[in-house]
Formats: sequence, C-alpha cells, structure tokens
Amino acid sequence: MGRPLTKPSVPVAHVVPVVPVVHVAPVVREAPVDAVVRLQPWRKFVMNTAEECETYYKAEIKKASVPENGYNLVIIGPTGAGKSSYINSIYAMLEGSHSCVARVRANGDNCTKECTIYKSKTDQEECLIGDVKIIDTMGIQTDGNGITDECLNAVLDGKVEIGNLDEKEKMTKERTSFRPHAVIIVVSARHIESTGNDSAWRPVFHDLFDRIPTDVSSLIVITHCDMLNDINGDLNKVYSSVRLKAVVEKIGRDIGVTHEHIFPVVNYVGESARHVTPLQSVYIWESIMCAIRAAKNKGKMIQR
Repeated sequence: MGRPLTKPSVPVAHVVPVVPVVHVAPVVREAPVDAVVRLQPWRKFVMNTAEECETYYKAEIKKASVPENGYNLVIIGPTGAGKSSYINSIYAMLEGSHSCVARVRANGDNCTKECTIYKSKTDQEECLIGDVKIIDTMGIQTDGNGITDECLNAVLDGKVEIGNLDEKEKMTKERTSFRPHAVIIVVSARHIESTGNDSAWRPVFHDLFDRIPTDVSSLIVITHCDMLNDINGDLNKVYSSVRLKAVVEKIGRDIGVTHEHIFPVVNYVGESARHVTPLQSVYIWESIMCAIRAAKNKGKMIQR
C-alpha cells in the first residue's frame, strides 16, 4: 500500500496585531501663578537701573525741599512697625553710612518713648532735604499703652512740646510750629498680612485717618517687605512679589488708600545698615520724595 496522501503543509503566517496609533498631546506644565505674576511687576521703577532711580529721586527731592520751605513730616504707626528704623535709614542714606539718630532696640523694634524731632546737621544749603524736620512718635497700641489720643491729636495739630515723655507731654494752644505738612503712616508687611477682617487694627487705622486734618497729606510706608516668603531678602523681587502686592491691595481695600500713596521699603537694620546700596535705598528715596511733594502740595494727589 502506498503512503496516505496528506495535504501539503501551509506555512503559518505570524500576524502582528494592529495597534491603533493614539496621538498624545504633549503635556504642557503651567507655571505657578506666583511665577506668572512675577514676570509682570505690579509696579515698575521710574528708570532702568537703581542707580538712575537714585539720581532721579535725589534731584526731585532737592527741587521740592528748597531751604525756604520748612516742612514737618510726622511719622506715626503701630509699636514695632519700624518707624525709628525708617528714620535711621533716611539719615543713613543722607550721610552715606550707618546712622542711629533714632533709638531702636537691637532687633530693630520700637524704643520710642517720646515725641522726638530730627533734622539734618548739614547746612540747609547743602542738605539734600533742606529744612525738612522728621518727627517720630510713640507707637500706637490697641491695649492703650501706646500714644494717647490726646497726644496724637496734639501732634497732628502741632500743639505738642517735642521731647517730653508721653505721660508728661505739654500741650500748647498758640504754638503750631510743628504742625505736620505730611503724615507718614508706617506699617509692617508681616503685620498686615497676618491680620484678618475682624482685626482690632482696622478701626484703629480708620480712626487715625479720620484724625488727620484735610489739608495735611498722608501716605503709607510698608516695612519688613524683605521678610515676606516670596522675597526672602532678594530686593530685586520687591515690585514683583505676589504677597507684597496682596498686602498693598489689602491696605487699599481696608483703609481706602490709593496705591499711589503706598510705598514698600526695606529699612537699613543690623548688618545691612553698614552697607548703603542704591537698590535698597531706592525704595526709601521714593517714599521720601513723594512725602515732600505731598507736603508741598498740601493734601493734593502726589505722583511718583
């Protein structure tokens, strides 16, 4: 018998399964909101560099504070806000080196126990701020231990004898030689950031603004800006800080002050007081320039 017939073997084809091609869009990671905003500063310098800004501000201050215009700038604010350190920073810049005309504690906190007047020792013709007097006051406190209402009213009316302890302040009726031409309210960025809508400070600030005479200009200086988390000592980030912008907006919203009257600064305190730099100074120069302009304009809108 022959061999049984078999069907010829057919090679088995290996079929590769067809996998549909899925077009996956590339993942675009959005930058954090903070980073986006930081690329767009909420306030810009008036010039391209800190050195150019400093030159501009000094020229404008010199122009506005000619010797025959004796202006009184009164510094008011909560205890520990940095009022005395702000004054020391001004004179450090005027003298080009560390200055301690106003007493402060080692950590820069409040040490003012009396109304004190400060004036440059340089001849008026040579002094950048001319015959501008800066008057420091006791701190405002919500517990009643700070400057008294009577003393605060007397300071704003120019009817207080400078240099006496608060509890012994002598009020006058006739003399008003120290009546302010402008009031600089100093607040701490850390303090403003931490206060809620129910803070006891809100009515205090409202009351303070109500006390300021209508013909006296007022502006706000924000200290401790370099301590905010998104600045952290980098002074180049002051005008692009999201947290500082929020502080400025909070002040404007809660107190009703326009942004043009709010000035963030970084005081010369501790080690920084030994090295006066254009970048750190430029923020303070701007606030002083606008304060003197405000004093000159008697309550009218000031411009940078």
